[in-house]
Amino acid sequence: MSAMTWTEFVEASEVPTAYSKTKGAIVALAPEDAPAPGKLTTDGVLINAFPEEYRPLGLITPDGITFPRDVSTEPVEALGHTSPLAEDITSDVRGFSAAFMQVLDKGVIEASEGVDLSAATVDPTTGEVEIEIGDISDQVFYRAVILGFNGSVTAPVVRGKFFPSVWVSSFPEEQWNQSDATSLEIGFSCRTDKTLGYKVKNTITGKGFLRQAAALGWKVGATP
Repeated sequence: MSAMTWTEFVEASEVPTAYSKTKGAIVALAPEDAPAPGKLTTDGVLINAFPEEYRPLGLITPDGITFPRDVSTEPVEALGHTSPLAEDITSDVRGFSAAFMQVLDKGVIEASEGVDLSAATVDPTTGEVEIEIGDISDQVFYRAVILGFNGSVTAPVVRGKFFPSVWVSSFPEEQWNQSDATSLEIGFSCRTDKTLGYKVKNTITGKGFLRQAAALGWKVGATP
């Protein structure tokens, strides 16, 4: 690369269209024995349906989805050295949280209350259904798929996270008032699935991403 002016150097160093934001997102849960989802898209535009066991939890507040990561380290020290030789990672806890707005959704209630509502039936005349909460919430393990959308309908940039084993680790408080739509903020922690060998799989896909993948440093395969 030859010498450049500052403007040329900046233009060669940045991809102005490559910023990331989330215009929409979906969180779906399934039983822990459900199959892992396959490819998110086959043509870079249309999103493939999840396996039937996965059920979306619906509307999410504008704050979106948070993916916390809590890493603990332990220094490796040696006599005669004033700085650690290294730092070993002793704990790496990941998960996600979101505030769900469809508070009457069966899946949202099951996750937020730690109950199994598979046998609950809505009365066909009155529309009434009863949800009984015991003394201790059950710890239920799920699979979770999260998709975030950016770009355009014809050239999307879709980011996906698949957690093969999660459980609710932060239960919500509930507030009823006149001014704000009710939401339930639920936090999930994850663990490594022994069969799949990972705790989370990240995916980036879509025609919008493909157009800028090479400029972002990715090796793009040959067109079939």
